[in-house]
Amino acid sequence: MTWDFGNVTNQAEIIIAKLKEYPFHRAINHDGVTECEGDWSYEIHYCEEDPGVPYAPWMELHITGPFCIFPTIRNNNIELSYFYRYWYIAELTMAEWYEQFRREQFEVCRILGITEVCYLADQSHITGGICQGSVWMNWPYERIKERLFEIGPPTPREQAVSYTSYESNGEKEQWFMDDFADIKAAGVDWFWSPYVHRHD
Repeated sequence: MTWDFGNVTNQAEIIIAKLKEYPFHRAINHDGVTECEGDWSYEIHYCEEDPGVPYAPWMELHITGPFCIFPTIRNNNIELSYFYRYWYIAELTMAEWYEQFRREQFEVCRILGITEVCYLADQSHITGGICQGSVWMNWPYERIKERLFEIGPPTPREQAVSYTSYESNGEKEQWFMDDFADIKAAGVDWFWSPYVHRHD
């Protein structure tokens, strides 16, 4: 990220304004009927330098709202958390729901200048360790991706398996990647985000 640390609030307001321009679907509460209320909001956290953390200090912009996606923007990576559990993405019976979700995810990515996403189960034994030990610790995205490929190649979504237990050996090696190639092929310009990125 190309944060101007002297003007973080202004940059955050620009991002929030762009998110508010898109008509995202509100998340449905767990009663299955009522929609969540409110709108996009943010908090800025400053993480102090720590001798045991190689990429400290850093800043986190936590964005929340009554929608399905909650971005956390760090200096070296962006994390997209979700209202729904990881198995929704893995479960093929949710394919119709997933396509709508993916379209909205694409719009968030386009606003933030994200060019691809990797899906991790943050409570699994292996990918959870990467999430907690690398993503949350502000590691550069390319290094995080290297760690994922050390586990193995990303699982094609049509081969996804929804596990009922994190003890399953198969789940330990399952992760997904999406570079939105089909949307890119349709001619949508999403590699340039004038709001938060500077591309040399």
